[in-house]
Amino acid sequence: TPPGGDSLGDAVDDASLTFTTSGNGDWFNQTTTTYFDGDAAQSPDISDNQSASMETTVSGYTSVTFYWKVSSESNYDYLRFYIDDVLQDQISGTVDWQQKSYAFTSGSHTLKWTYYKDGSVSSGSDTGWVDKVELGTGGSSDPIAEAVDAPTLTFSLTGDELWEVTTAESYYGGSSVTIPSALGHN
Repeated sequence: TPPGGDSLGDAVDDASLTFTTSGNGDWFNQTTTTYFDGDAAQSPDISDNQSASMETTVSGYTSVTFYWKVSSESNYDYLRFYIDDVLQDQISGTVDWQQKSYAFTSGSHTLKWTYYKDGSVSSGSDTGWVDKVELGTGGSSDPIAEAVDAPTLTFSLTGDELWEVTTAESYYGGSSVTIPSALGHN
């Protein structure tokens, strides 16, 4: 039984989600480092040149919002998020809980979080956490529409990079939209 005693779905606060793990260890539910409701998913202890992923496939939704945190070697060991195996963002170093939101087209999509270590050096707790995953269906739950303060609009995303919601900068309402490379998230 994982230390938290519950499933990864419970750890990220949506027990309807079924997760699979892959790589060099299994993500697990734990109750020591959390953002919401007393538990969160944590990446396993892995060695140099290894990675570990947790993923879930969702249908009927057009957005995902979650919180994540990492304690790792800055600019070398990363917590990464993918939609359909396309990297959306990554964080490294000492990053406290931050909210991320992504919109996508309707249909079936795979959401994946991966903790990756490079060839040497460990720093911090050498792990990543994910908590409070929420799926939306567009309209007033569309995070892009909410970020630009137009909840009745629906946005479709195209191109090589997806727009994302950020709270790092905003003119009004506490959030705005940007592309990851504009924030230095290549």
